[in-house]
Amino acid sequence: MWILFFISILGLLALVLLTTLALAAGLYYLAELIEEYTVITGKILRKIIIVEIVLYLLLYFEDFPAALVICGVTHHVANFLMIEKFPYFELLSTSSIVSFFTLIYCHYAAFAHLEEHFYTGTEALGFFTVCLWLIPFVFLISLSANENVLPTLAENINHAGSEEVFAAYYSKKRQRSGLLSVITNLKEKLFSSRERKLY
Repeated sequence: MWILFFISILGLLALVLLTTLALAAGLYYLAELIEEYTVITGKILRKIIIVEIVLYLLLYFEDFPAALVICGVTHHVANFLMIEKFPYFELLSTSSIVSFFTLIYCHYAAFAHLEEHFYTGTEALGFFTVCLWLIPFVFLISLSANENVLPTLAENINHAGSEEVFAAYYSKKRQRSGLLSVITNLKEKLFSSRERKLY
């Protein structure tokens, strides 16, 4: 009897490991796609935000509280203003701050509403995934997308003296940040220590 229990634990660990690897590979692929196609990603994000605003307005007729609907619409309007300069994000801009605080309040209001009314697990998960988590998740993945965009004079590139814009950009580019660089660094640290076998 304990052998079957041991096998089930091993199988569960294998499934968790494979699911984690598949999720990491999917995130890496999405980050690569967003880096490669920033203009298309920006257009898709704008359309998704408009669809989500319409969904919030339709949820008002499904007896969702007005405070939650107004907060959700405000959150997505702030998101729409944030992606004017996509893939660049100004984290201390007014739209970013409004987006952050309205996202927190939307979670609170949604949990309060879902606690008072009965919804199935799939309805609640669908609401949170589509209306609350989708856009912030794409923003998180696309943080590294601006590393491959050519510099412009509108950017605030810190360069000393007579350095050119491109030289300052490429010296800054070596210091990568974002989700893609974290995954790349983990990949290099985990798999670079292996020695190659010579045949």
